[in-house]
Amino acid sequence: MVTSKRLVDWSRVVGLVSGSMMAMTRMPSRLISKAQPSPVGSWPPVASMGVTPRGRGSEPATRSTVGVAVAWGGERHPLPGRVTVLVDAPIWPWRGERWAHLVSDRSLDELHRFANGLGLRRVGFQGDHYDIDAATRLRAIDQGALAVDGRELVARLRRAGLRDRSRHRRGWDRLGGHDELPRREAPHQLPLLIETAFDPAGLASTTLIGAAELVGAALVDGPIYAHLRVVALARGPVGVLVVDDSHPAGLEDLRTLDPGPGVTMVVGGNAHRRTVELFLPAPPP
Repeated sequence: MVTSKRLVDWSRVVGLVSGSMMAMTRMPSRLISKAQPSPVGSWPPVASMGVTPRGRGSEPATRSTVGVAVAWGGERHPLPGRVTVLVDAPIWPWRGERWAHLVSDRSLDELHRFANGLGLRRVGFQGDHYDIDAATRLRAIDQGALAVDGRELVARLRRAGLRDRSRHRRGWDRLGGHDELPRREAPHQLPLLIETAFDPAGLASTTLIGAAELVGAALVDGPIYAHLRVVALARGPVGVLVVDDSHPAGLEDLRTLDPGPGVTMVVGGNAHRRTVELFLPAPPP
């Protein structure tokens, strides 16, 4: 009986493996110069999968959930086609804290989406940036924002044509609100607040009242101890009802609500809270 067998030339296998291992040991010597941090402005950069290396004057190493970046000189830079949201240092004092600026040098839509994910209110938009405290800045960096100095932040805004030069942007006027509104009263109190606060300003409408009823009914479910904070604001011809809820569940359900024609609803939040903003007629640019 003849049996067909495949004979293995072990000497050849050992030779191939040995050659591969030798090639692998030689590879780092050719790449080691590309794997070390380079001085600012030098090349090549250090490739980074969303991680900021520690360096003099740099941010602590953080993991990004947004895209891929390259880093050199202790600063992360986005690859083409990735998120380009920037933050500067928290050096601006206000209300006992230090504040920084959050911007995008690509588009305002990108900035609003990023800010929405941080739980920032749309009414906090300042024409070309959001003001954020030091703790929110760290969360922004953790989610992929790039830390730059103030001069570079402004320079990138100018190059992108997104710099807002209006230095006297009017703030929002508070028309009324509730600091602690029991959620079971939301379906009744939200429409009532619109009627009493917005009607004298000429901003109340049947559609806005209906949208408030819709949001109030959606917020009834939740822990009784978690009250709502509600405020009615106006700036010129624009009115907004802002509802802050310390119960963060149900964000996606809120985003499916239809506020009706003429009303823009912005839903945002994070792991700690959710916010609903009803604008009439629309958020200002």
